[in-house]
Amino acid sequence: MKTKSLLLSPIFIFIILNHSFSQNNSGIIRYFEVKSDKNITLEEGPNYSVSKSDKCYIVDGNESKGYVELDFDVPNFYNNPKSISLIINSADVEYAESSGGFSVFYNNTKVGNISQVYRNAKIEISIDNNILKSAKKINLVIKANNDDGLYLLSKKSGFGAFLAITY
Repeated sequence: MKTKSLLLSPIFIFIILNHSFSQNNSGIIRYFEVKSDKNITLEEGPNYSVSKSDKCYIVDGNESKGYVELDFDVPNFYNNPKSISLIINSADVEYAESSGGFSVFYNNTKVGNISQVYRNAKIEISIDNNILKSAKKINLVIKANNDDGLYLLSKKSGFGAFLAITY
């Protein structure tokens, strides 16, 4: 019986060390749900009826000139993230897709970008890590990269935005 236990213990140690090493490499991911979101459209008209929904927001650089504001609370004890991603979902409605994509701004500084958006899809955008150095509240603004509009789901839809922060 001693022979079997001696054979099992190196295998057991290998599994534990391998598991510990993989956790240290990937880091710990914390998810922060959007606290509030709102859609602002500068132009009004009958063609923007979907944008009137509280579940689906329009981002547009031409007709409605719509953009989205996302507010997040991030506890101040989280410092020096390895990476930050904004996770948001596009709607499953006509014209939800965009070949131009959108950019993400923080304090009027571009911190992220995606060049193409597909209908009914999860979108993950890498965000510049430096925005969390001292921020407790993060306000991100999503604006279209060109005249091509798109639709994103709001918090009220149940598929609102998240920040995924890896430490």
